[in-house]
Parts: sequence; C-alpha cells; structure tokens
Amino acid sequence: MKKILITLLVATFIVSCKKEDYTISGEIKNHKGTEYAYIEIQNGDKPKAIDSVKIKDGKFTFKGKADSLDIAFIKIPAINCMFPFVLENGAINVKINKDSLFNPKVSGTENNDDLQKFNDDVNKLNKELNDFGTKNQQAYIQATTNNDQATIQKLTTEIQSIQKKLSDFPKNYIKENKNFIALIILENFATRGNMPTNEAKTDFNKFSEELRNSKSGVRINKVINPTAEKKKPIK
Repeated sequence: MKKILITLLVATFIVSCKKEDYTISGEIKNHKGTEYAYIEIQNGDKPKAIDSVKIKDGKFTFKGKADSLDIAFIKIPAINCMFPFVLENGAINVKINKDSLFNPKVSGTENNDDLQKFNDDVNKLNKELNDFGTKNQQAYIQATTNNDQATIQKLTTEIQSIQKKLSDFPKNYIKENKNFIALIILENFATRGNMPTNEAKTDFNKFSEELRNSKSGVRINKVINPTAEKKKPIK
C-alpha cells in the first residue's frame, strides 16, 4: 500500500511540474552583435511582432505563455534571418549558424522536434536532387551534343523520379501523420489553393478535435468551409 501511495505521489508531482509557459533559448554561432530578435505570428496577410529581445554575445532568450499551439517565426533582421517554429509551452532550443542561415535547428518540444525532422527529410531530398544534377550534368551535356536519346531519356526519367518524391513528400506526410506539423502543411496547401477543397476537408476531418480547434485548424476551416457559421439560438 505504501509503495502504491509513493507511486501516486510521484505521478502527481510529475503532472504538477509540467511546464505551462515557454522558454526559447537561442544561440547564433559566429555572431557577436547586439541587435534584436523578434517573434512574429500570422495576422491576416501581415506578420505581427508579439515579442522582442536583445541579442547579447550571440545569445537570446524569449519567455512567455502560449494559450494554443500555433506556427510562429523568429526574425533577426540584422542577419537577414527568419524561420518558422511551433509556439508552444516548454523549453525550446534554437541553434543558428550565421554562415548557414537556411538551416537553423529547433528542438526541445514534441512539435518542434517533429518540424525539425520534417525539414531534415525535405533537405535530404533537395540534396539528393542537387547531387544528381551535379553528378550527371556533364553526361547530359555530352548526350545532348551526341544526340544520344537513350541517355537523355534515362537521365530525365531519373531526375523526374527524384523531383516527384520531393513534390509528393508534403502531401504524403499529411496522409501518414495527423500531428500538428501535418496540420500546418495542410493549412499551407488549403490557403494557397494547392489542394482540392474536398480532399482538404477529408484530411482535415481526420485530425483530433484538439488540433481542429487550434488556431491553425480554425484558419483551415474558414478556407474549406467559408459559409459555415454557428447557428444562433432561436429566441
């Protein structure tokens, strides 16, 4: 009985210690400036800054509380850097290399880890495509010069296969996952008109109620159900 009681107390302690705010710890490698970093969120067609902090010795820290999951951006104008992350409660770590701004690393919370993995997978496919082009550029030029249609067709088919994997990856991710990152990707497709409305509705309805009611979910619903309104009670 005593062992069970201790276990319950430990479980209660763990639940009570669950973070209800966020701390974003950022580090910019090879940077000693004292400029500002900003957090921006979507606000209609324009971004809106909701917080700013001063960078000191290449480091910065944001602290706050997220009332709902949402996609946000960290922007550092001084080094022309801006990238998405998931604004959620917890300890979030940001690593930026000033010499490689296109590939920041965000980790520490479940959804940011998912976002980082998605970005890493996309980068791998991009690298595969670029490496193929570099490796076969001379062969393609030579085949064109010699009117070698067999080689041209072979190389064209191979590169189109890689291109298709890259273009299909986001939609396949939505089909195979129903996490917040899949929802964000669906929002991007829906708002840009890159997916038929019926298909977007089908995918959207497979997400949990919690995610459908998130800020991203509400934005998607406005796009795929533009005439949907809550019925007012009859007086």
